[in-house]
Amino acid sequence: SAGMATEIATGLVEAAKVPFTDDGISIIEGKMRRSLARGVRNGLLSAYTVTVPKA
Repeated sequence: SAGMATEIATGLVEAAKVPFTDDGISIIEGKMRRSLARGVRNGLLSAYTVTVPKA
């Protein structure tokens, strides 16, 4: 969604560099979870699962 894309773009801008490490991946994961949680609160999603790879 546009909201998730905005969240992720914000995370990329806020971080000087997003490394391909577990910590870097968790930055993107957090932004995705925030967007998905907003979808649940707004009644657009009933539930979701996020699967995140390890670096």
